[in-house]
Amino acid sequence: MDDLNGLTELVEQNRRAREHEIPRAEAIVAEHAARFEAWQASVLVARLIAELREKLEHERDAFLGEFLDSLPHLSDAERVRIAHLTQQILAEVLAESPGRIPEHSELRRRLQKVEAVQELFALAKERS
Repeated sequence: MDDLNGLTELVEQNRRAREHEIPRAEAIVAEHAARFEAWQASVLVARLIAELREKLEHERDAFLGEFLDSLPHLSDAERVRIAHLTQQILAEVLAESPGRIPEHSELRRRLQKVEAVQELFALAKERS
């Protein structure tokens, strides 16, 4: 009987030890889930920026072509300068975006905003 009581006590101690580790295991899982969500958000944001850059550059090229055609008096140097300036504007606007990857606490809400921007600029439709 003492052996059975000793074994029962040992089983109970092991169960308590495992239960004691549950919060630590949950914290590890939560940390890794948050890291994964942050990585996933960064991939989505990077893809969105690339799609937005492509779309804006296409729109810029089309606008610039029409604009420069309407001003035949501009020299080649002036045309190149205007094209360069508009390219710099796009680069500045888009360069700020990667630093704004969402925080973990607001991740889902911000990802929905990213999806809204995709829809607003019809980026997802163009990929299809």
